[in-house]
Amino acid sequence: IAARETLEQVMAEALSKAGADHSAVRAVCLAVSGVNHPTDKQRILNWLSGYGIAAQALTAVIRAHDGRGPPTNLSESILDKLELSSPDELIGWTYADPSWARIAALVPIVVSSAEEGDEVANKILSNSVEELADSVIAVVRRLSLCGKEGKDSFPLVMVGGVLESNKGWDIAGKVTNCISKVFPGAHPIRPEVCVIS
Repeated sequence: IAARETLEQVMAEALSKAGADHSAVRAVCLAVSGVNHPTDKQRILNWLSGYGIAAQALTAVIRAHDGRGPPTNLSESILDKLELSSPDELIGWTYADPSWARIAALVPIVVSSAEEGDEVANKILSNSVEELADSVIAVVRRLSLCGKEGKDSFPLVMVGGVLESNKGWDIAGKVTNCISKVFPGAHPIRPEVCVIS
C-alpha cells in the first residue's frame, strides 16, 4: 500500500509539473519488477541489458587474450576506447568502477564490431536477441496476450537503450522479427516518453 501511495504521489507531481492531468496519460510503464532468484538475476544480467552485452564482450576479449576463445576485433576496439594497453588491464578497469552504465557504454563498440563482420561480436548480439525474444515469447504466452490460438494482436512496447536502432545491426528489428514468427499479431510500438525531473 505504501508503494502504491508513493507511486501515485510521484505521478501526480509529474503531471502537475507538466501542466497535464490524468486524462493526458495513455500508458504508464514502471520498471519496478523484482528478481528473487540468483539464476534469474544472472540470466537478466547476461542477456537482456547493455551491461550484459558489454560484459560478454569483455569476457570475449579476455578469452581471446588467454587463448580460450577466438580472436576478435573487440580486443583492439575496447582497449582503444578505454585507453588500455593490454587485456590484462581490463580486470583492474572493471573493478575500479563496476557501475552498470560505465560497462554498458561499451555496447556501441560491440555493435560496430558486429557491423564490421566480427564473428564474436555478431554471436554476442545474436545470442542476446534470441534470449530476449525467447523471454518475451514466454511472457506473452504466460499472460495470454496473443489469445488462445496465438494469433491475436497485442502491443509489443520497445524501450531501452539496447533496442535503439543502429546502422546495420537493428537489434529491435531482429527481436521483433523473432517474436513475429511465433506471434504474427505482435504490433511493435515505441512510446513517446516524457521524463520530468
